[in-house]
Amino acid sequence: ARKMIKEAGKTVKGPYLNKGMHQYATYLNEAYVDVNARTEMDPVKSDWHTDGLRSFNAKTLFSALFFTIFGKTEQGTTFEPNTVFKHFDAFHKYFNYLWLGMPVNMFPEALKSLKFLCAQPCSQDLLKREDLSEYIRFSMNFMLENGQTEQDIIGHNLVYLHVNYNTFRMAFWAIYKLMEHPEALEALRAEVQDIVEKREDSENENGEIELSLEDVDRLPILDSITKETLRVSGGVFMVRSVAEDTEFETEEGRKYSLRKGDKVAMYPPAIHKDPEIFENPDEYKYDRFVDATFYKNGKVLKNPILAFGSLCPGKKYALCQAKWFMLSLVNAFDFELCEGEKTECDINYHGHEILPPTNDVQIRYRIREGHKKLIFV
Repeated sequence: ARKMIKEAGKTVKGPYLNKGMHQYATYLNEAYVDVNARTEMDPVKSDWHTDGLRSFNAKTLFSALFFTIFGKTEQGTTFEPNTVFKHFDAFHKYFNYLWLGMPVNMFPEALKSLKFLCAQPCSQDLLKREDLSEYIRFSMNFMLENGQTEQDIIGHNLVYLHVNYNTFRMAFWAIYKLMEHPEALEALRAEVQDIVEKREDSENENGEIELSLEDVDRLPILDSITKETLRVSGGVFMVRSVAEDTEFETEEGRKYSLRKGDKVAMYPPAIHKDPEIFENPDEYKYDRFVDATFYKNGKVLKNPILAFGSLCPGKKYALCQAKWFMLSLVNAFDFELCEGEKTECDINYHGHEILPPTNDVQIRYRIREGHKKLIFV
């Protein structure tokens, strides 16, 4: 498994990242068109339309993520974004319990959804899809060559979908915070409009503005908003095995004997609320990370945000997808919270990489007239 992950991890980096991001951006544009087409059929004629933020993101972001992973599905199949999202959302509520080894039969709702999710196309059918992600293609071929079963492959595919589901959750908080703090939305929109206007004279033959990974990485407000979102919404526990007998001493002088093979659960996001590192850590500051350096005990922190495992091969890819969703959404839509709508992180789900909200929120949105379509190259 370790060898497969190491080799498969190469398919979410370098030229593979660019190819995957191009597919993702294409599917996202298609999802925007679909959402706009549905709203135009609304009998209540208005520029503004209402939806839940999670619902809107499911129709756009989750749809694009799903097609980027598994390729386009045939008409009439149940293995498609909307249906899979419904069942995966129900299953994911119990993910921590299942990950810790508790039997799925203890959770009837999770079991029902899992049975549906396991009824996905077989590996040979998926491998025939030209737009199947390189990560899934490599992983399935590797598993087949090493004698693993279809059930093993299905399990792997669901784990990979879980990883991408964190991008969906992170995007919820990013967009929610932009609406909750209009000055953040205004600053991001100005940054996006600036780069779009600079590229208007170099549209491609489809009338699209082409942006590269380097372009995305050069947007400091977007980068800061991404990091601040991870800071306020991260909830991951990292469980590791003790490599050798160790005596662990706390700052208060208490000592604990850890045996080789013991499991240790660590909570990296604890540093996200450390006032020594972050001024007013309970406040959301969209520009907190712009040209900023952070310290702990007088030393510079190399990585003040710990929302991912340090060796996560797809970290760059996931962050790029989240950033692209934000900049493309700001470019294509106006959006705002409906009056009185609020939510917060659900602390009952600590252990999840990104905490879910306690409730969905209603938003108003409309397509921005005359906006230029963006594409990743």
